[in-house]
Amino acid sequence: MLHTLKGLQAFDTTAAFTGNPKSLARFALSILMLNLLPFLYFSVILLYLLHYLRIDIFSILLVFALSISIFGFDKVFHAILIRSRKKLYTEFELESVINYNEGMSRKFASHYLQSLIPGLLYILVPLGLLLGAFDVLSGVILVSCSIIGSFIVWYRWRHPSIRQTAQEPSE
Repeated sequence: MLHTLKGLQAFDTTAAFTGNPKSLARFALSILMLNLLPFLYFSVILLYLLHYLRIDIFSILLVFALSISIFGFDKVFHAILIRSRKKLYTEFELESVINYNEGMSRKFASHYLQSLIPGLLYILVPLGLLLGAFDVLSGVILVSCSIIGSFIVWYRWRHPSIRQTAQEPSE
């Protein structure tokens, strides 16, 4: 529902099943990133891990943090769309998506890491908090490595020589 409102043409079934390979690839990626992976993520968490938690304020906040991680899948999906825009959109479709609103044109003009890093943090930090409820050391390691890793990637990307290479258009 999010992507039908945003104008990304992610679930454009009419174009996907009329023989347009780019629309079909975008549709398959949408199903995978926005339906299948979040379903598996939450299924594993709810069926196996949350079953053993106590009901207290930490558990309630943990469920809240895990529910916000759906935005992580959305951000990672955007990063893939930005990085592979020439492979996933025809010129006409890309122009239509970019002209949908001002925010969309800004998003596609940005570097894919600007969506990927927060997306992974949205997914990994709540998962680290959940692991921390069972094994504090594992949780602290996952949260710390996620945050430190994101700062390293951000810093390396901001470095002029690396950024210049990374911003070259992808084929």
